Amino acid sequence: MNANRLYLARLYDIHCIKRLILYKKCFTGYDGRFCTEDFDGCTSVLCFEDVTCVDVPAPGVGAMCGPCPAGYFGNGQKCDGKQNIMLDCAA
Repeated sequence: MNANRLYLARLYDIHCIKRLILYKKCFTGYDGRFCTEDFDGCTSVLCFEDVTCVDVPAPGVGAMCGPCPAGYFGNGQKCDGKQNIMLDCAA
């Protein structure tokens, strides 16, 4: 058995027919049939348009968004309108 898998078994007795059902649950951060693949955190994190999403490698979870595009400010997930750029007109 793969160390990354946790099996939960339940025995059902329905109309005198016994059925054993196995449920596979991967440990946090892992995915796939054998729980060896890194879960892609970018599937659950929406970054602002044209901002790159970077997956946090397993066993970590989640994702991080890159910086907002030029002229915008925020955390990469939410980027607010153009920044006010003050020009020095005294020169």
